[in-house]
Formats: sequence, C-alpha cells, structure tokens
Amino acid sequence: MNENAIQKELEALRNDLKQLQADTIKLKDDGKQLTGDMVKAARLKLEEETQKLLSRLQDAAGEIKQHGHDVINKAEKRVEENPLVALLAATGIGFAIGILIARK
Repeated sequence: MNENAIQKELEALRNDLKQLQADTIKLKDDGKQLTGDMVKAARLKLEEETQKLLSRLQDAAGEIKQHGHDVINKAEKRVEENPLVALLAATGIGFAIGILIARK
C-alpha cells in the first residue's frame, strides 16, 4: 500500500472518528428522552460502530507498520548492494552534522 492510499485511509478514519464523536454527543442529548430499551439499543449500536472503527484503525496500523518494514528492507538491500556508497553517504552526513554542531 502506498503512502497516498495510507493517507486517504487515515483521513477516512479521522472522518469516522469525528462522526462517532458527533453521534455520541447527539446520543447524549437525545438520551434524556429515550426509554431504557431505546438506550440499550443505542448503546449496542454505538459499541458496534466503535468496534468496527477500532478494527479499521488496527488494520491501518498494520498496513503502516508493514510499509515501514518495507522501506527499511529496501534501505538495507541498497546498503548491501552498494556498501561503499552507503559508507561515503554516512561519512558525509556525519561530517555535515559535525560542522553544524561545531558552529554553535
């Protein structure tokens, strides 16, 4: 899954969370007028929706974790294929950081 798809999924989850929050507030406001059975039914519905949202969040977290592992594996593979380039890049970065720290 690419970063764009992950961002879209996260945005959809944010929207779902906002809707859940709005529904919860509405349920609280309407709860004063509901009978006991209606409150139970509404609570069950809210719990179902919360479980669905939690499941989607866990799926998204798993996809993000997998994406991170893929990026790390690609970087490791490139270092293994070109160790001299990796060493020179690390040395250059270290040198640049050393200069920046020494300036302060």
